Amino acid sequence: MVLTVGRMAAAERYKGHDVMIEAWPLVLRRMPDAVYWIVGSGDDSKRLELRVRELGIAESVHFAGAVSAEELDVCYTLCRVFAMPARTDLGSTVPCGEGFGIVFLEAMAHGKPVIGPSVGAPAEFIRSGEHGLLVDPTDPIEIAQAVVELLEDPERARRMGVAGREWVASEFSFERFSDRLRNGLQSWPSNQQRRNQKECESW
Repeated sequence: MVLTVGRMAAAERYKGHDVMIEAWPLVLRRMPDAVYWIVGSGDDSKRLELRVRELGIAESVHFAGAVSAEELDVCYTLCRVFAMPARTDLGSTVPCGEGFGIVFLEAMAHGKPVIGPSVGAPAEFIRSGEHGLLVDPTDPIEIAQAVVELLEDPERARRMGVAGREWVASEFSFERFSDRLRNGLQSWPSNQQRRNQKECESW
């Protein structure tokens, strides 16, 4: 089972559902028993469902829609690989792309290897070859190769999942959060400094 979690909105096609669907027939050639689950809803779901039928892969692609927190936890637990090749476009009039990628952290916290984009915010914390694989988010062939690579080598995928879970536990532990909060408060200006600043700005 390969999992993607994200809204399927026409305004957010950069999330990569469409490219994953284009890659899926290539995955099935090597892994005919693989299934792809998409969690999320939105006004672009009908278009994506139509494309799945056009490609003849409807039996192995499942649209779960919106799910509860408990059901999402089950999806993360059951999947072997989490994949979301989100695109980042900084050249358009309105830049778009995955702002951070909380779903990647959720998957990593569940001990799952992740496939993410080689450019953009998720690439800033996903270590390719250690937590999962980073791919060209516009290339269905490269994405399919990454999915197959992890499905065909479950032991390597397991090691990546363990490394990702340990990294998330380390970076987002209560102790680490407390340290960051403490450091932030120490550098925060005093009330008098803020009042002086406001007075200066008013002049």
